[in-house]
Amino acid sequence: MNNLIKFLESLSNQKLTLSSRAGSPTIKSTQRNQIKKDIEQVFLKDLREVLKDSDFNTVVEKTEHGVILGLEHDNLLNVKNASGEIAFEINIKVKNLDYDIVNEKINYEFEQEQKELRKKEKAENKKRKIKRDAIIREQKRLAKEKQRATE
Repeated sequence: MNNLIKFLESLSNQKLTLSSRAGSPTIKSTQRNQIKKDIEQVFLKDLREVLKDSDFNTVVEKTEHGVILGLEHDNLLNVKNASGEIAFEINIKVKNLDYDIVNEKINYEFEQEQKELRKKEKAENKKRKIKRDAIIREQKRLAKEKQRATE
């Protein structure tokens, strides 16, 4: 990732033209777009270098969707209408200057924990329902047996 490191070092010393969008400070759109284009090219080049000596087949290209990494997968070669590759979209976006990375990370981790708790709660509720339903079925079975015995 040497090219990315060099680019980021250069960018850290570059003069930025600032503007504002919806009250948020941002880099002027033409400069921001150029930064995005440049970092995509650098990332594309580094990704190709990293993967060129790998033992598996990959393709790394720039498309209208961003940088695309394709991994040839043997199980997909015979799938009708499939390309034979798993395609990963790597879309780079230059965030507004008030984007708080640490706070966003904390929020993300919190949301992931909440999702996991909801998942566990749902699984526990399902177990309780299965157990409750089994008891109800057993009670119905016993009631039918008792009714048959009295007939």
